[in-house]
Amino acid sequence: MNSYLETLSQNKNINRIFVHFGSKLSDCVFKLSTINRESFLELFKNNSIKQTIVKHYQSGNKIKQNNNYFKLIQVEDPDIVKNNIFQINDEIDSMILLYKHEELKEPDFPCKMEYHVEKTLTVIEINYIEQIKINLIDDKYLNIEIVKDAYIDNTIRELDNLIEVLQPILIDNTYN
Repeated sequence: MNSYLETLSQNKNINRIFVHFGSKLSDCVFKLSTINRESFLELFKNNSIKQTIVKHYQSGNKIKQNNNYFKLIQVEDPDIVKNNIFQINDEIDSMILLYKHEELKEPDFPCKMEYHVEKTLTVIEINYIEQIKINLIDDKYLNIEIVKDAYIDNTIRELDNLIEVLQPILIDNTYN
C-alpha cells in the first residue's frame, strides 16, 4: 500500500485520498466492514473527538455537508486506480479511492430539485494528525481521509501507524 500511495505523490490531480476497510468479495464487489462504536471510542479516548449530525446533499460530484460546499471528483484513470485494494490481515482489506477536492461557493451549488442524494449522517470525527482525519459514519462505517500535501511520505508513515492501532477493532468486527 505504501508504494502505491507514494507513486501518487507527484500527481497534481489528486489531493484527497479515502481509505475504506472491508472485504474484497470479487474483482467488482467490496463489502465495507462495520465497526463497534464503543470499541472505536475506547481506542481513541485520549484524542479530541467531535460528533456531528451532517446534512448531506449531493448533485453529481457537487456536495453540500451542512454549510460546506465542495466538488469531489473521483480519479478514474485506469493506470492509477488499478490494484487499489490491499490486504491488511487475513480478515480485512483496505480500498483506496482517489479524489480531487475543490471548494465551491454557495451560488455554484445546484438547487434542491437537482439533488441525487439527500440524507442525514451521524459522524464521529477524530483529527489524528493535521493531514489524517478518521470518520466513523452512522456509528459503524470507518473512513480515513488523507489530505495530500508536500509531506505525503510522512503522512503515509503515520497512516501505517494508524492502521496498526486500528487492527484490534478491524478484526473484532462482531457488530455486523
